[in-house]
Amino acid sequence: MKILVTGGCGFIGTNLCLSLKAKGYKITALDNFSKDGSKENANILNRSKIPIWGYDLRKQIPKEKFKFDAVFHLAGNGSTPKSIKDPYGDFLDTALGTLNILETVRTNKTPLVYTSTCKIYSSELNIVPTKVTETRYIWNFKSPLYKKLRLSIKEAVSKFGVNEYFPVDSVGKFAHAPYGVSHATGDLYCQEYFLMYQVPVVINRMSTIYGFYQQGSENQGFIDWMVKSKIKNESLNLETNGKSVRDILWVDDLTDLFLEELVQIAKVKGNVFNIGGGNKNTITIRETFKYLDSKYGGRTKLKFGPGRPADQKIYITDIRKVKKTLNWSPKTSAYNGIDRLLNWYKMPKP
Repeated sequence: MKILVTGGCGFIGTNLCLSLKAKGYKITALDNFSKDGSKENANILNRSKIPIWGYDLRKQIPKEKFKFDAVFHLAGNGSTPKSIKDPYGDFLDTALGTLNILETVRTNKTPLVYTSTCKIYSSELNIVPTKVTETRYIWNFKSPLYKKLRLSIKEAVSKFGVNEYFPVDSVGKFAHAPYGVSHATGDLYCQEYFLMYQVPVVINRMSTIYGFYQQGSENQGFIDWMVKSKIKNESLNLETNGKSVRDILWVDDLTDLFLEELVQIAKVKGNVFNIGGGNKNTITIRETFKYLDSKYGGRTKLKFGPGRPADQKIYITDIRKVKKTLNWSPKTSAYNGIDRLLNWYKMPKP
């Protein structure tokens, strides 16, 4: 099987290409090299003899050049702050790029695995009442304010996390950030191409993914960025108070899921899945540095800020739907994954 991985020199794309190649698939990575670190990751793919197709998905792929049996569509802007600074570029990279891929696969109904994001859910999530501790926010479902929430919110948020029915439309009252809007556009186009044109596509709304080859920075890849900062003994100026909660998923667990979705595309086509580490793998910035300090000693100097626009205080993925459908669940715990990153950064890179 010949497989195209768009955004193949990105963080997830690099890991997916290496995993698929190891399993015997014929892989081509497509990338426009606009992201920091993509050229470094291209060197890794080159050493593994994975072909790289330099192409910008703001343009449609000529039909005569598309000779693939399946597509993993990972390309698009990966940074919320970047989308706020350049919403037009964010739209072209994510929304238009996705539409161009859909048009490419429409004629032959080529199977497509699409990576959306939890950011399509707006900051309306923040009206779910919370309690606050020294290190994190906690949902407070016993608060009298919880009873006043609209029914669609109460049905979508539970102790298990946020399910696929959390409303995408915030009726003009809550922000998504352009990043969330462009991904929601691609997400909805994928749903429509399945319903209207029978394109076999599955949609993954992902939480925080971490692992090797991430090239993490302040704007994206916060687990990787914090691990590198601790190793370098750097003090950090943060945009948030460090108590926002995320469930984190090790990238190998994600790539295993992607392959399973492709293998069972007849079963999962048309489905939308929320994907993440689930309620057993949640963490905050403060808790991450508390753990890193316990491993390395000392106390990292952190300066906290007021928060990012449209940021979610708590986002935890309810993974029960994908677990039931594909019998999938994360294998790597949050702190075990952080340990793997710590050990990896102390080793020579391939």
